Amino acid sequence: MRKTILVLSFILVASSGFTHAQTIFKKYGFNRAPLTLSEGKYKEFFTNDEVIQIGTILLNTKTNKVVAFVEEDTIKTTYLAEFSSRWLSIDPLARKYPQISPYVYVANNPIKFIDPNGKEIRLSFQSDNARNAYISTVNLSLGGFYTASYTTTSDGKGYINQINLTPTSMKGQMTSSQKAFYSEYNSVVKSDYIIRQDIVLNDSKTVVGSWVTGKVDMADVAAFDKAGPGAATSAGALIHETSEQLEKAKLLLSPNDIGTTTTDAAGNKTYVDYNSSHNTATNSENNVNGNTRVEDGSGTDTFIEKDGTKTTQTVTPNSTGDVTVTKTKIP
Repeated sequence: MRKTILVLSFILVASSGFTHAQTIFKKYGFNRAPLTLSEGKYKEFFTNDEVIQIGTILLNTKTNKVVAFVEEDTIKTTYLAEFSSRWLSIDPLARKYPQISPYVYVANNPIKFIDPNGKEIRLSFQSDNARNAYISTVNLSLGGFYTASYTTTSDGKGYINQINLTPTSMKGQMTSSQKAFYSEYNSVVKSDYIIRQDIVLNDSKTVVGSWVTGKVDMADVAAFDKAGPGAATSAGALIHETSEQLEKAKLLLSPNDIGTTTTDAAGNKTYVDYNSSHNTATNSENNVNGNTRVEDGSGTDTFIEKDGTKTTQTVTPNSTGDVTVTKTKIP
């Protein structure tokens, strides 16, 4: 028992001194909690600099003593590289990018990426009809318990419509499909990434959706419900495309980026990033559809329904830009 008390006493003393080391600027009028890579869970020391500038003060962090003062006019007119070229804090989402330094901006590639604030789905609508079809499909999939809307913003890339979800006064219980759609869709809306998609109608170059371009054809999406029950639903198809783009955003890939590929000795190419994103999106789709999708590469997918029966599904592109979905129940 005595050993336990001694150990605890030591920890408390060490912790007290540790906290003091983190608040050494308090007596100079700066009482701010430091932003750390662990988001404050652990205390962190940075020994790169001995002397740092705090306002008009140059402070030695080892001795905790002020070593000099900088004139105010000098601060306004002169920005020394050793002070002004450094970030004031780490990336607050650094934990999501362990392979990248928490002090770099947009993965050290400001030509290719921007980072306004994250946590958004941003859409580009081909037309008013495409916009209406998208919003209508999302709202229908939510069963009237939430309403999807958009606000106009700007990111310099043409994706100017930011999606928002608002709860309604609808009474009752959501179906399992509606709950699954809300869970999957809201996780994208609230994620720490910006998801960019082009919403189109009857695009002959897009079959349902494209992982590379980020396009989603709402005429194709609507075809799944029109084909009848079983297999994929329109809600499932839409969540699949949305989930794929979330996974792409996590990989720091922009629209039209193809991602990582590998080629074997026979010249066969494997789309590594796409396959990973597609598999995750298929799981999201399964949650919304309420069944399990099995792909064999033939172009005809098999869905194992809740009751154990199976439904095959084929998607055939039409010359009009839409698709025909054929569902066949297997006895």
